[in-house]
Amino acid sequence: EIEKIPFQPVNELMKLRELLKYKAEEKGIDLLCDLHPDIPKVLIGDPVRLNQVLLNLTGNAIKFTEKGKIRVSIYLKEIIETKAIIECAVMDTGIGIPKDRLDKIFDSFTQADSDTTRKYGGTGLGLTISKQLIELQNGSISVKSIQGEGSIFTFRIPFEIGEEVEIPLHKEPVAKKKLKKLKILLVEDNEFNIMVVSEELTGFAENVKIELAKNGKEAVNKVISTDYDLVLMDIEMLEMNGYEAARAIREMAPPKSKVPIIAMTANAMKGEIQKCFDAGMNEFISKPFDPEDLKSKVHNLVGKELA
Repeated sequence: EIEKIPFQPVNELMKLRELLKYKAEEKGIDLLCDLHPDIPKVLIGDPVRLNQVLLNLTGNAIKFTEKGKIRVSIYLKEIIETKAIIECAVMDTGIGIPKDRLDKIFDSFTQADSDTTRKYGGTGLGLTISKQLIELQNGSISVKSIQGEGSIFTFRIPFEIGEEVEIPLHKEPVAKKKLKKLKILLVEDNEFNIMVVSEELTGFAENVKIELAKNGKEAVNKVISTDYDLVLMDIEMLEMNGYEAARAIREMAPPKSKVPIIAMTANAMKGEIQKCFDAGMNEFISKPFDPEDLKSKVHNLVGKELA
């Protein structure tokens, strides 16, 4: 379900850069962000979905770029009555996409060739979901690429123009109620997501201990042997996925069966979210996620017990 709320495009670009700048720096890549001055200061639409698409595309660009730069540009294409057509471009100097794969790149589970997959990992569902989210907002996406030189992903979305009221550039941080001795099981196989979650939550509470599990089977075994205050559960995993792992935990004897579980899903469509709840999970966050949303949901689930 697509929201229609006022937001500032500059805010979304700042959040994008904040989340990905360290990953780019790790690889020695310049991450440049441009916002055209003609864009209305306030738009009405779904900033979370816009940010998710930008994070997917920019995250992929970082993943497939070894040297050079990545430029994220947001500019005004045209204004039609009360709507601004916004165009976003993510350009990289990465490995590029072969011509014979360009027309299939947005298909579900389309992967690069085997050598690329071994070196970088597959593209997974990121591009497919990005295309779906853009089309749900009455937009379109295209790609131009030269193998060995880089790619440019460009998408357009129409947004209503909002009134220029004061919107805080950053959300107010979730109040710390001194959560103490918080023990979290993070079930995730993506190194970048592990880094971001760990950094956010270790600064959120005193004495946070985060243990890792790379798949659902490992997660179930850890819950059997250890008491956790919270489980953060990825959905798409090999061996045992997040749904199966959550069901297995809920079938354990109390208090193990009662541990709060937050699903982490890249496919935050209504049907997928319902599947998370049906499997026994308490909450969900979209990937790539908003750190404040993550902290808020963690606090809502465990804050009262541990304050």
